[in-house]
Amino acid sequence: MMVSETGYPSGPSFLGYSPDRQAEYVEGASRQAYALDGVTGIGIWRYIDTSWRSFPPQENHFGLFDNRGSPKPAWAVYSRVIKELK
Repeated sequence: MMVSETGYPSGPSFLGYSPDRQAEYVEGASRQAYALDGVTGIGIWRYIDTSWRSFPPQENHFGLFDNRGSPKPAWAVYSRVIKELK
């Protein structure tokens, strides 16, 4: 079984979201998923932030990379945790 489409936005900050909180969520969700019997993978919703203006605004900030292609802290965490737990 694979856990798919889970995630946490890194912004906007005025709503209380941050890159660090996103990284914490990604680590916790990954560890919890892999601790379950039968889970073979976890998919994070989205690979890269969107550059258009979605509503609600946090929908633009779910990526592991920002909309310029630069990795966010959540990418480093996700990469480390999946290698560690696989």
